[in-house]
Amino acid sequence: MPLKSEISLLLIGLVMCLFNFTSLPKHLRGVASLVISPVVSPINLSYIKIASQLSFFTKTQDLVEEKLNLEKQVKELEKRLLVINEQKEDIVIQSELSQFYGFDSQKLVPANVKGFYSLEQNNYLKLNRGSKVGVQVGDNVVKDRQLVGTVTNTTSFSSTVLLLNSKEVQVPAKVSGVETFGIFSCSNKSCLFNKVLTEQNLEVGDIVITSGGGDRYLPTLLLGSVVSVNSESAQVFKSSIVNYSIDPSKLGKVVIILQDE
Repeated sequence: MPLKSEISLLLIGLVMCLFNFTSLPKHLRGVASLVISPVVSPINLSYIKIASQLSFFTKTQDLVEEKLNLEKQVKELEKRLLVINEQKEDIVIQSELSQFYGFDSQKLVPANVKGFYSLEQNNYLKLNRGSKVGVQVGDNVVKDRQLVGTVTNTTSFSSTVLLLNSKEVQVPAKVSGVETFGIFSCSNKSCLFNKVLTEQNLEVGDIVITSGGGDRYLPTLLLGSVVSVNSESAQVFKSSIVNYSIDPSKLGKVVIILQDE
């Protein structure tokens, strides 16, 4: 019953609304206005409220979309900035290494370390540079002027590096500035400069570098400094412990030295 009453009241209101906008006499139009006022007023209020909500919703949606677009633009700018900063960093690294070692900077390829793993007592790094930029098997890899290892495998966009602290890796080495030769090797996190003839000069603080013998490692690459010497006059050879500061598990970026064509 209440529903029927409301429908009836609405119909009456609509009819009277029509009367109100016709050419009826003025007093009849006034009566119509009084009759339809209880119906029209709530409708007008509802319309205003709904219109206001729709306007607010539209503005809110616009603000949300604008915010998302701005966030997207900021992320794109951040990516571009990272690329630019990385390129600048690479140029600085290439310049420093080329000046220190005398290499052509175009032969130096900075690479990011993508992984570190061990297999059968050998330790490896996975890099994000490969044959696409000229990386070849046998290329030497350095970090802050210090030798890290050699490339053993490549794909178009990656390469694998065998680290110096792997089993049976032996590097022909010498003391910088003097003719003291020996072999550099690492085991159990300890690195040695051994096979040095007893009569050759070897002291704490000496800088050990690659000698270039054997053609696997480029000459003059930094290995480390001597921290202690074990020497006995009765022995043919003497050895020393070398401070090799590379921690493969913490490497973020290295540099690959490309071989000459």
